[in-house]
Amino acid sequence: MARFFCISYPPHNKIDNLVILNFTSPSTPAKKDYTFNQHIEEMNQHNDLRTRVKEFQGDKDALESKLENANLETSRMKIQIENMGTSHRALMANKNITISLLERKLAVKNYQLREQIKLLSISNHAVTQDFECIGKVRANPAKLPSDDTVSQKWGPVISSIPQTTNEAWTKLTERRGSD
Repeated sequence: MARFFCISYPPHNKIDNLVILNFTSPSTPAKKDYTFNQHIEEMNQHNDLRTRVKEFQGDKDALESKLENANLETSRMKIQIENMGTSHRALMANKNITISLLERKLAVKNYQLREQIKLLSISNHAVTQDFECIGKVRANPAKLPSDDTVSQKWGPVISSIPQTTNEAWTKLTERRGSD
């Protein structure tokens, strides 16, 4: 609060000649011989300061608004990055599932192939044994082993095979004669 007493001299109402006898404000001590023009000047300076404070406050509010917008944008970007990470993890999981399925299928195929190779080798071995047996029986048909199932299986075939060219010719002419 400002408190002042003033008189005018000479006695007319010119405001420039007012003399403030006492002026008290919260920020300034009491002063004597303080003209009204000085008071107006100080008030103008005070108003300038208030205007500057308002401008600074406006700048501060604008900066706070920008900061808030930047924080919101950062939050949005973080959410986007998290979403991208989630979708990336989902894609990787799908890829891993696909790879696992393919690996499983490949393992099954490999197993089937190994089994087929085993069967083929067993079959080859059996055929080899059969042909060895054929060779043995052909070399000596009288010694056909009765307990050998392979030899029993191939025995009739072997006995029908001609041993020599003459025998083959004889069998062929006999067959023609019976026809």
